[in-house]
Amino acid sequence: MGAFTKPTIKDLNQILSLYGLGPFKSFEALGHGISNSNFKVELSDKKILLKISDDKGEADILAEINLLEFLKSQNFPHSIYPLERPSGEVIYHFQNKVGLIFNFIEGYIPLPNEENCKKIGEALSKLHNLKPRSGLRSYESVGYGPRKIIQY
Repeated sequence: MGAFTKPTIKDLNQILSLYGLGPFKSFEALGHGISNSNFKVELSDKKILLKISDDKGEADILAEINLLEFLKSQNFPHSIYPLERPSGEVIYHFQNKVGLIFNFIEGYIPLPNEENCKKIGEALSKLHNLKPRSGLRSYESVGYGPRKIIQY
């Protein structure tokens, strides 16, 4: 999983040009996405993550950005924010889909062990101690809250 939509080299260059980026040196599909096509793109000076949303529309992506803006405003250390285009927009449109570009963060998928569980617990504690502002979407609107789990 992780590469449902496969952009061509021409497509990638067009998307990157919207951000004033490029040309790229290399790109590779990442296999860890659940509902997005994710690509690691290497530029001459940095690496980026190009995300194409395969299942969400612009309204859903704007709601995600609203949440990311909130986390950024709260200096939440475990969140990222998409790159802006010269126009100030963060979203791009591609083949009736929407996408975002982020700085690429090198890493690995952590194994479940005591140290990693502690780090996850500490991050969740910080997240749950944030005072949400109005206008953030509810968790029930994007996934399985308690009611949906019970119904399932």
